[in-house]
This record gives sequence, structure tokens and C-alpha cells, in this order.
Amino acid sequence: MDIIFDQVNKSFGNKKVINNFSYTFKEKSYAIIGDNGSGKTTFLKLISTLIAPSSGKINFYFQNNLLTNELAIKNISFAAPYQELIEEMDINTLLRFHFKFKIPLIENDKLIKKMGLYDYKKKQIYQLSSGIKQRLKLMIALNTTCQLTLLDEPTTNLDDNGKNIYYDLFKTFKNKKSIIIATNNKKDIVDSETKLIKIS
Repeated sequence: MDIIFDQVNKSFGNKKVINNFSYTFKEKSYAIIGDNGSGKTTFLKLISTLIAPSSGKINFYFQNNLLTNELAIKNISFAAPYQELIEEMDINTLLRFHFKFKIPLIENDKLIKKMGLYDYKKKQIYQLSSGIKQRLKLMIALNTTCQLTLLDEPTTNLDDNGKNIYYDLFKTFKNKKSIIIATNNKKDIVDSETKLIKIS
């Protein structure tokens, strides 16, 4: 899926966050980098259609066919530290619920072990630490069959072991889909072929 930004601006009140941005995202990995407050999260929310641009256009194409936003969003998965999960569900139930509507790339039971989540799979989400929750969010987003996965600050809340699991997970899925991450930590950029886009 190609994503074309055409003179996109985004403002919140009097503060302009994205300024006249034009770019074509092809099917590969990208990293949106910049300082805190530079608009990285806003950028991912624009791609995911969670918010709309103040002006300009964002168009989605698949095999040269223009997609509606509704069709595009069906081909996008998303993970972020601020993303809410259904706290009353345990991990097993949450995964079954999510993958009633989506197709996993790898069998969930295998990936649970790889993610170091096996001992937690019957725990309710509210009982999990922020780091374990982040592992779960990354697993769901990357293991979902789709054209594009968006990861906002993927190693936030992860300890060293969790970060190593993320690095391995990224390598597992990088050739199965396009991945765009937003980060100010260059260690989050796992693939040397990732295209860097700096915003300020």
C-alpha cells in the first residue's frame, strides 16, 4: 500500500504541528524521527486516520487503485504505549477476540512463548505491568495480517529483555509488511534499510 501526503498541515489551536508535508510512502520500512513534541505521534495518527489533516490530502493506493479511508484502515495495524486494551480480559481471551476479525501471520500460541508472555496468558490485562502490556500490543500489531503496521515509540516501558524481544520480532515481520515507526531513540530502528524521515 502506498500512502501519499500532499501538502498536509495539522494544527491544534494556534500550534502548527505538521507543516506543508508532502511525501510518498512506498512498501518498505520507515522511521519518523524528531525531538519530543515534533509531531511524530500526530503523524502516525494522521496515517491511521484517527485524526484528519487541517489542510492538504492523504491518499492511500493499492496496486494503483485509490482506496477509501475505510478500506485503508482495514489494512493498517497500530501499537502505542497510550493505546488502551480491554482490561477485564486475560491475554488468551483478548487474542481470541482480536483474531476473530483479523488473521494472524504466526500461530498465537507459538508467538506467546517467543514474546515471553506464556506465564501471563491467563492473567487479566489490568494485572500486567506496563512492560508486559507493551509486549502484548507489539505482538498483536505485528502479527496481524495487513499491508502496514504503525508503531509509536515501540520500546517505551520495555526493559532490556523486552527490547531484545522487540528487535527480534521486528526482524521476523519486516519482510511480511510495511512498518512505520515513530521514535526519538535510534536503537528502535532495527533494520539498516529503514528510510529515516526527520520532522521538526
